[in-house]
Amino acid sequence: TAESTRSGYSSEQEERPGGVQGENGNTSTIITSSPDCSQLTEEPALVAIMHRLAALADPLRQDNSICILALTLLNIALETMSDVDALSVQFPRLLSVMQNDLCRNLLRLSTSQDLSILGLTLRVIFNLFNGIKDHLKVQLEVFITSVHLRILSSSISPQTRERVWSSSPEQRELALESLVEFCRENMLMTDIYLNYDCDIKCTNLFE
Repeated sequence: TAESTRSGYSSEQEERPGGVQGENGNTSTIITSSPDCSQLTEEPALVAIMHRLAALADPLRQDNSICILALTLLNIALETMSDVDALSVQFPRLLSVMQNDLCRNLLRLSTSQDLSILGLTLRVIFNLFNGIKDHLKVQLEVFITSVHLRILSSSISPQTRERVWSSSPEQRELALESLVEFCRENMLMTDIYLNYDCDIKCTNLFE
């Protein structure tokens, strides 16, 4: 017909799975849009941003001002993401960045004597817990024992028999404020007891 002649295809030609056969016998693939296309275009940017911010929060490679900027942006990102847990499941590489690169650098930053860095670090730790706590069982145990409880720890001097704190009063105040924020979560104590104290491989955090 005239219509088929104008379109470049004869009426005897038919569509094949995965493409369309033309006059010269070649098969050309038709690319159709699907929900996965948008995910493929969004994933690299999302993962790249979090990976870059995690890298900028490395105190071994960056100075304090860069670390403060990175921590500030990380807090903004974690607090404004619509559903961090769903995104981490949808994009496994994003979860890997937060579980590994970011958590490693947060542990390094937690030893800083700069109160601004310590405060921002504790806030990022809480935001991670608040967003993807189901994926951070090991990391949360390490944070509580090696960050919060370490800062709040003390010992008795054998010479003076007086209590010696491991950190300054300002650092202990920040750690206590962070723990109070954790304790505002309704199911925190129950979750800690069930996931850690009832697990013979974990620390008795509730105790």
